[in-house]
Amino acid sequence: MHLFEGLSKNRHDAAEARSEGTEMAEAFQKLRKLIREGSGDTWAWREVNSQIALRMKLAESERRRLVELSQTITVEQALLLIGQLSGIINTEVKDPKERAAIARQFRAITDDQGSESRHSMR
Repeated sequence: MHLFEGLSKNRHDAAEARSEGTEMAEAFQKLRKLIREGSGDTWAWREVNSQIALRMKLAESERRRLVELSQTITVEQALLLIGQLSGIINTEVKDPKERAAIARQFRAITDDQGSESRHSMR
């Protein structure tokens, strides 16, 4: 029996039992029991709603974390990219002086990045 159906039926039982004290006491005892059960249901629903809200926050946090992960690259990926770019330059740029100048610029970039990483770790 649903909580509200039980309360409604018990209210009618209590009204009909007004003339007899024992039946009325039993009806009120049932009414108190239903109210206690209802308050337990209220607590359970609050807990369910709290857990749903917590799950939603966790899912959103995980979604943001996954988005952030895809917007960064690892050191290994960066080194692989530099290696691939160097290979393209060596293939496409025929002048050794131009290739040497480009290589110096690559070293400068990677040296600058390395020193920035060391400074940020301090």
